[in-house]
Amino acid sequence: MDATISAQALINDIPLAEREGDVLRVASDGYSVQDIARILHLALGTVRN
Repeated sequence: MDATISAQALINDIPLAEREGDVLRVASDGYSVQDIARILHLALGTVRN
């Protein structure tokens, strides 16, 4: 995911669920899907979707 898009989603008034915001914040730090899933205790498929 492009870090600029992630940052814009966090700044703009885009309605995201709290957990979706968590995923974007971790993704914007450059973590892989596997790392995001591990850090946030989510299934890989959940992070990919």
